[in-house]
Amino acid sequence: MQDPIKSYEELLVSDRYNDFIKKDPNAILIACFLTNGEWQFDFYSEGKVTIFRNNKLEIKDEILNPQMVIVKLDLKKIKIKIEKAIEIAREKLKIHKDETDKRIVLLQNFKEKPVWNITLLTKNMNIMNLKINALNGDIIGESFESIFKLKV
Repeated sequence: MQDPIKSYEELLVSDRYNDFIKKDPNAILIACFLTNGEWQFDFYSEGKVTIFRNNKLEIKDEILNPQMVIVKLDLKKIKIKIEKAIEIAREKLKIHKDETDKRIVLLQNFKEKPVWNITLLTKNMNIMNLKINALNGDIIGESFESIFKLKV
């Protein structure tokens, strides 16, 4: 699994990113999302989100909540690597005597701190979500529930 910082650095030297940032120099990185082994990078500017996935650009027309506080995600401050965050999540899952083979990983700001937001889909049809402080590895949020308890 590739480190988000390395993937981000590769994005920063790409023509597509440089064209984008010339047109929108105020865009800031707000989240990194791991999907199918590839990193997606979300940028915010003027109420809209622009997504880079597989070196392709996608502009979301949806406008974020104007009351929402948007904080730049500074990858240079990240101390806990993705492998360590996933290890913390797997150790926590052992307490529930469950296993996973599906995960959703998001690196984002939560209460103005960088956080690994990891959701594990388990073999016993449960969902565990952990929010792990990306500066020190502390668990700052946790939930574990049956998928059947989710409201549709």
